[in-house]
Amino acid sequence: GFLMIIESNINFVLAFFQAAQKFQTMVIVNLGIRIGWIIGSMAMVFMGGGVVSLIAIRVFITGVALIIAVILIHLKLQRIRWMFRLSFAWHMLKVSFPFALFRLYGRVYTDIDTVMLSSLRGDVMTGWYSAANKVLRLFTFIPTSFFNAVLPTLSRSSKESSKDFIETISRSVKYLSIIAFCIAAGGFILSEQIILLFYGKDYQAAAPALAILSWSVV
Repeated sequence: GFLMIIESNINFVLAFFQAAQKFQTMVIVNLGIRIGWIIGSMAMVFMGGGVVSLIAIRVFITGVALIIAVILIHLKLQRIRWMFRLSFAWHMLKVSFPFALFRLYGRVYTDIDTVMLSSLRGDVMTGWYSAANKVLRLFTFIPTSFFNAVLPTLSRSSKESSKDFIETISRSVKYLSIIAFCIAAGGFILSEQIILLFYGKDYQAAAPALAILSWSVV
């Protein structure tokens, strides 16, 4: 939960760069976070750390990224003046509450299947399922990046022209659907080869899971 709060604040801060259409800064910060997670997690594993250590290092790296993102706003966009207004804070809480629920739902939706499977079928099957799921999560950057790119256009057209707004959404859905069907078909047909490439023969039993889960991309 604490990690979600920090990540949400990073998304809030990076939204200023998104509004200014300075996408390169968003990419650099997000890429830095991912690289930090990978290096930190590998270090914890080699040092014999457990789940708590992995979460702690992720919270630390994300917190550092948040500080860097705030500094970048101060240097590149607008000089920050710190103040606190209770009425504005309460307004922000109210308007952001639906987005908080959406983010919470997304987290539960993403991971509840793994938790349920571990209770029903044990660690081995959960490992196979997770292996297949991890392959598909490699492609989550596509809709996220696409949305980040079209959001300023959507924001403008929603007020200026409802026709342009609807056309932008229609084109976005069309292009993303084409990409999703290609990924799903490729994952379904090449599931065994993909699992062998990423994990080796010990995880070959994960191939049927990948073949089925591929269609969840659509």
